[in-house]
Amino acid sequence: MKTKLLIILMVIVLLISLISCSPIDKVSQNTTTTETTIETTTTEKEKLLELLDYKNIREYGFITIKGEVKNISDKRLENVLVVVYYFDENDEFIKTAEALIDYNPIMPNQISPFEAITTDNPLITNYIVTFKFMFGEFIPIINSRNKE
Repeated sequence: MKTKLLIILMVIVLLISLISCSPIDKVSQNTTTTETTIETTTTEKEKLLELLDYKNIREYGFITIKGEVKNISDKRLENVLVVVYYFDENDEFIKTAEALIDYNPIMPNQISPFEAITTDNPLITNYIVTFKFMFGEFIPIINSRNKE
């Protein structure tokens, strides 16, 4: 049962990343990894969050993704989770980490810090950062770090 669920999750992640045209970045095995995000095919008017900044920290056997996200909608958003998908150098899924963002609810135009922590795995070479509601769908985002 867990294997089927993992396969379904991997297919969903792969489809979302293909739809968004956001490639998974490759990295070397050092103290940092590079990142990308899942972005849906919605228009900017429909996007609810803006990913302002984020970084990764690998130390003491853990990998931590820290950053800030802004509510760009005109609604309060409750129970927002940051979700990080970790992959190896062949883009094979390894694990996920998720956590509630710091401010719950996040109000319109409010910026909230977030942090997702999990045990490290030396095979992790890249990851995807996205957001979802706790018991629902993924949240469309704008990734400000990818703007030119």
